[in-house]
Amino acid sequence: MKNIHNKKILSISIIICISFIEGFIINKNYVTTEKQTLKEIEQLFDKSIYIDKNIREKEHPFFKIYMPLSEDSIPSSLPSDIWNKNTSHAIGYSADTIILIEKTEKFKSITDDEKRNITEQMYLAKINPIRPSQLDSIFSGTLHQNHIPAQTAVIYEIDGIKHYSTSDSSFYVSASKLDDVVIELDHKIVLQGYVKLPFIYIIRQSISFYIGGLGIYGYF
Repeated sequence: MKNIHNKKILSISIIICISFIEGFIINKNYVTTEKQTLKEIEQLFDKSIYIDKNIREKEHPFFKIYMPLSEDSIPSSLPSDIWNKNTSHAIGYSADTIILIEKTEKFKSITDDEKRNITEQMYLAKINPIRPSQLDSIFSGTLHQNHIPAQTAVIYEIDGIKHYSTSDSSFYVSASKLDDVVIELDHKIVLQGYVKLPFIYIIRQSISFYIGGLGIYGYF
């Protein structure tokens, strides 16, 4: 009788230990899966920003040239007192707008496509700026196309002034914030994406792991 009692205590102790260890592992797996999903969502947010830019550009097409601006070809519209061939470089201009960028090490390290994208965003910020509700709609649609059923919101900040895609301030507190997307030349644009993922969606990403965990209990 005493042996049976001891075996029960031992079994209960083992189950408690396994439950504690498995609970820790499950929680760690959930956090890891959520982080991986948010990284994927960040890439889709970048894609959404690019799609939004193309839409706004089609609404207000403009003539563009991307080339170094030599000293002897400086447009008359550019005052000579702000032009210095050693420190500045014009990477894009249209009939009435020139965008300058300082020749920093960071500038030298980015690709031509990145320079082109930044320049276009800066120009569009003046003639057809980002509409947070439109970008949010594109972002949400891009996620659903990739079978990610998340609620979304966007904050568009330019020169320190923030514009929100939703007036529900509680959403920004409860949702997960993505890494900021910063675009900066003659203006500073900061785009912030927010997502709220269903708990069950994260679980489904590692469903085999959780089934295996239940199998351990079945063994006992």
